[in-house]
Amino acid sequence: MTTYKKAQAIEELRKAIELDKTSNSVRRAENFLDGIISGRSLVIDSVHQAIKDQLISSSYRTGANIALAVISANPNDALACDQLAIAYCWLHSYDSSIYYGQKAIALDKEQSMISCESHYHIGIDRFMKNDRQAAEDEFTAAMNDRTSDNLKRKLKRTRTLMGLDDHYDHWKTVERDNIIFHFQNKRSIDADALIARYEKEYANAHSALPVQLPKKIDLFVWERETLAKNALQSEGDLGYTESDFCLTHVADDNNRSTQIVRILGHWQKGQ
Repeated sequence: MTTYKKAQAIEELRKAIELDKTSNSVRRAENFLDGIISGRSLVIDSVHQAIKDQLISSSYRTGANIALAVISANPNDALACDQLAIAYCWLHSYDSSIYYGQKAIALDKEQSMISCESHYHIGIDRFMKNDRQAAEDEFTAAMNDRTSDNLKRKLKRTRTLMGLDDHYDHWKTVERDNIIFHFQNKRSIDADALIARYEKEYANAHSALPVQLPKKIDLFVWERETLAKNALQSEGDLGYTESDFCLTHVADDNNRSTQIVRILGHWQKGQ
């Protein structure tokens, strides 16, 4: 966007705010204006928009192919590198995602929202490669004054799901062959029986769905369902599963069923 067009956009948004039509429209205009002024919003051309549209529709392979063509024509295109990193992240090609995410950051020089998005997806890549500290470092790097409100919400949610925020400071971890168990209060339950039951359930499910996961399943056992729902902002019966991250959350007073089959089925479908 040229300086003149940017100034025009800012002026139009200011007018929209001054009109004070509805609180929602004003809030949207204010957020957009804040994004443009602070450099947190990226106004992109039709080619990059085409890639973005594919990513939004979960057509990651198509998005990756378009991004690769753009990068082939312009290897210094930071946004296309970031978009390719996003596509590879959700295609579970974590090493490739890290490579292009780091390239995007190097080209962007931590100057815009591009670097924030790249750090976020590299954080997911690191988590899936069993490096929790590196994942946390990337999530921390993704949070700065250029981070959009939407990305801030995603960061908060992802860190909570992955057990990386301060909710888990005093939790106990027990690692077994197939599952890493995280207990909010290990002394309040028969942990050995619960571990044996889930490991057996994994073995039975894996015999029907023989798939190779990129990491062990993280299973978080909350002391009470209400605590988990509050932290995860979950509604309905607890049993919150994020199959892409190979993790699930249960509660000591509500662990009647697991999502192990769902996780294995998700990954078998993608292979």
